[in-house]
Amino acid sequence: MSSIFFRNIGVLSLIVLLLFAQWSCQSDARNASRIPPTLTSNLRNDWGKDALESLNTLIKRKVDLDINYYKRAKIYFDNEQYELAETDINQSIDLKDNVSDYYLLRAKVFRELNKLDNALEDARRAEGLQQDSPDLYILMADILQEKKQFKEAQRYLSISMQMAPHEAQAYHVKGALLSNMADTLASIENYRKALELNPKMLRSYQQLGDIYTRTGNIQNAFSLNNTALNRYPKNAELHLERGDMYQKAYKLDSALESYQNAIELDPSLLEAYMKRGNIYLKWHSYYAALKSFESILRFQTNYPEINYLIGSCLEKLGNKEKALEFYTLETQHDPDNHLAIAGAYRVQSQIQRVSQFNPGIYKTKPAQTVPQTRAPVLDTTRIRINTIQPRSTILMNTDTIRRKIIIK
Repeated sequence: MSSIFFRNIGVLSLIVLLLFAQWSCQSDARNASRIPPTLTSNLRNDWGKDALESLNTLIKRKVDLDINYYKRAKIYFDNEQYELAETDINQSIDLKDNVSDYYLLRAKVFRELNKLDNALEDARRAEGLQQDSPDLYILMADILQEKKQFKEAQRYLSISMQMAPHEAQAYHVKGALLSNMADTLASIENYRKALELNPKMLRSYQQLGDIYTRTGNIQNAFSLNNTALNRYPKNAELHLERGDMYQKAYKLDSALESYQNAIELDPSLLEAYMKRGNIYLKWHSYYAALKSFESILRFQTNYPEINYLIGSCLEKLGNKEKALEFYTLETQHDPDNHLAIAGAYRVQSQIQRVSQFNPGIYKTKPAQTVPQTRAPVLDTTRIRINTIQPRSTILMNTDTIRRKIIIK
């Protein structure tokens, strides 16, 4: 009898435990307090690929095109493929042009592509379509502070921080705003707060490191750059900033290595070519500097002062005629570049001076021949010639009006 009693108690206890476990799980689900397992980077990459493949299939089948284009644009945006994201979000808006989320995403894409006017227009359109999210107000504040409209930027930033007081992006924008308003200490504090809330904010690393470098706090700049490179080892701009830090510390060899790393990671980073070429100029390695500057021309022919710098290298290497061509190109692009004007005058004078002694040393244009015409013949029989009479002399001891004789 007693054994049956204890057995029943055990069964009841088990039932109570199961009911309690089920209730706690339901409570966690309602409160969203359960922490999902953390995805590893490989699992996250696999998930992104699967999501893209699924969306590609749905788009080919023309299923919910505007929504699926929007979802694929978000994935491209998160992967920093901004041109692809722009193409997809344009498709979404073309199919359905009254959805605020679409305009908000396109504004974010335009902001990353530095198309500030387009970004501001889309952000205002999203606001007009009743978009009311911290993301919108943070984005508006960011765009406006870039356009130097500080008062309106502060208003939107204040709204966003009231709605989301622990949003890292808001502190980042506040740091940028204060930096533009020359409040360096407060700017540093807000950038640090942004990184504390979200250690993956690449822009905060970059802009905070730039402030440390400009203010001469090289030790903190290197420490922050090391932390950023540990997270983003293949980011070319971080290597570029590291090169600037080495230059500030007068370590040109290390700076040159960092610029070279930046170029290898991103061959279109023109600023790295320019800074590498300037170091070679300081070392009087004119041929290496020339090659670095010529690399810029492959990407952008109107890069500021690039023709002048190439002309200067060519002049140092003795190619006067080619140097004159680049100096002339620079003066055409920038008539106020006095260095290029002086360089063109200097090289042209040298060419003319050498040509006087060695006429064939430079390729000069042949002188234009003037056709010879027969001179008219004068009829001298009608010309009357009068002989020149000698002038009367004046005695030096007599004044010119002959009123008084000067006696010595």
